[in-house]
Amino acid sequence: MIKYENNYQIPYDELTKMEQKIYDKQIIKKEHFLHSELDIKEIKSREVDYIIDKIYNLPQTIFYIKFNKIFILGRKIRSQLSIENKINAINCSQITASMILGILKSKKLTGKDVFVEYYPMAEDERLSTFDKIKSDSQLEIIYPFQERLYGTNQVEKTGKEGWSLNPNKVIYLGYGEEHLREYTKSFIKPYIKNGLKIYDPACSTGQFLYELKKAYPVVTILGGDLSKQMTDYASQFLDYCECCNAKDSKLEENSIDIMFLRFLNDQVVSKYQAKQFLPKTLTKVKKGGLVIAFGHTPVLLTKKQFEHYGLKVESCIGYYQKNNCIFQYYVMRKL
Repeated sequence: MIKYENNYQIPYDELTKMEQKIYDKQIIKKEHFLHSELDIKEIKSREVDYIIDKIYNLPQTIFYIKFNKIFILGRKIRSQLSIENKINAINCSQITASMILGILKSKKLTGKDVFVEYYPMAEDERLSTFDKIKSDSQLEIIYPFQERLYGTNQVEKTGKEGWSLNPNKVIYLGYGEEHLREYTKSFIKPYIKNGLKIYDPACSTGQFLYELKKAYPVVTILGGDLSKQMTDYASQFLDYCECCNAKDSKLEENSIDIMFLRFLNDQVVSKYQAKQFLPKTLTKVKKGGLVIAFGHTPVLLTKKQFEHYGLKVESCIGYYQKNNCIFQYYVMRKL
């Protein structure tokens, strides 16, 4: 049982220690396992296990994936990047086999209480399930709970001036998205052509776009960010960089070949803002162009919601072989 039945917000250092204990218990050390079909009936006959949390601790670590007519439940454990002090957060966007728990039975949020029931899987079953999930990019990772601030019960989001910039933030953001950069460089290779325009309306430090430019010098990289500190820093790496809200970009309509959305995420905007911003940023993309959404924290919109805004969702999951991990990576085509 994963249990946080507290009536206060757990301090970060204490939370990290508690998460390390969960990590030690949940981590799978096996390198080899028996491939076998899941006996769903047998798994559902097992004693139910629980996750009990508060909406102001780590509810955003809970996820589920619809797989073969059942819902596979998982919960993120402490990121290896956190253990190595490479990021200043307990979790990152990577999901590994150790984060698979079992078959979801029920989930609910009552006031500030998160309660999830599931039928637990053995290690071989968790490994086998993950092995199948990572091979199907059409599956969707859903994060049902959003963290809310302890005092106000509001979701955390970026301030009016955007994020401030400091040397540690540059380092942490760089480490936190390494797998995303490497996966993206490989993914976009078939689309590369001279003058291809790639746009990131929340480019942050610009490192993500700059890595693509170094890999493919023939592309044009364009960025924007709400923070002037970020755009002042990023402009030295990009072909074009503007300081503005994503919905107020001065870029030409229908001019972008590939747009990366790395801000429709938990702790960056609210769900309401995400639904507002998306259609206004889509106007910059050519008909038939690609729109790719991912980020450090969970994407707030689902496949169904993206489709509502006129996008054809081609895949929902990315897989990075080096770390044997999956992550949200929505690849969509503008119709």
